[in-house]
Amino acid sequence: MVTSKSSTRKSVSKELSPNAQASVSSLNNALENTLRLLSENMSSQLFPGGITKISVDIRIAGNTGITLDIEGPGSTSSHTGAASAAECAFFVLVSKSIDDLDLAPHAKVGAESLRQQFGSIVVFTSGRRSVDDQARVMAHNIVEKQDRQWIGKTYINGQELQKWVDDHPKAQTQEELEAGLLSVMNTWDETKLGNLSRHLTGAAFDMQPITSDKRKAVRDALDELPFVEANKILENESGVKVWHVPFTE
Repeated sequence: MVTSKSSTRKSVSKELSPNAQASVSSLNNALENTLRLLSENMSSQLFPGGITKISVDIRIAGNTGITLDIEGPGSTSSHTGAASAAECAFFVLVSKSIDDLDLAPHAKVGAESLRQQFGSIVVFTSGRRSVDDQARVMAHNIVEKQDRQWIGKTYINGQELQKWVDDHPKAQTQEELEAGLLSVMNTWDETKLGNLSRHLTGAAFDMQPITSDKRKAVRDALDELPFVEANKILENESGVKVWHVPFTE
């Protein structure tokens, strides 16, 4: 469970899905899931009027964990901009290393170039995905966003997967949707998988959006990376707050 508590007793709790809980075998995995929750609820949602500070407590099996204190814009602390600083520190903590991303050569060169130019402000959140991972991500977004047309809106070559969802209205849970989507993709070859998502061949990475004064510089640098598909860079994947950066294979 991820729980945020404010100094004025305001609290927000979110449970990770059963599948996510089962897959959390290390603190790094727990932090990765927490990042997704916080990125969806940062700013005014966590700091409504009168609330100046929250604590985020992250625990996994064996009671291993950490607590992060994040100060909001209304804080009287002498640390100006503490909320932004804490948020950036948190993103750096959960950032995947380039080796963790398991990228194809062109995408790896691009990721290394970004890190060399901008250092730790570049936070990678996703690289190569297995077919199982892709099915889980899509099923999660359908359920989370309560939008059974999400695949069709997001993936140009996702027609077969969207048809499966349309043809199985009784599949409502993430687990049911994930199993069905996986059954379709398990019949595809690597070319067809790559046409669905560059993540499936390691030819794409996702990164945390840049909100600091470096935003334009980083965004311009993305367009100039060798082999990047600049016209396919997305700053919002159908409501998912990531920068998606694909490359030719």
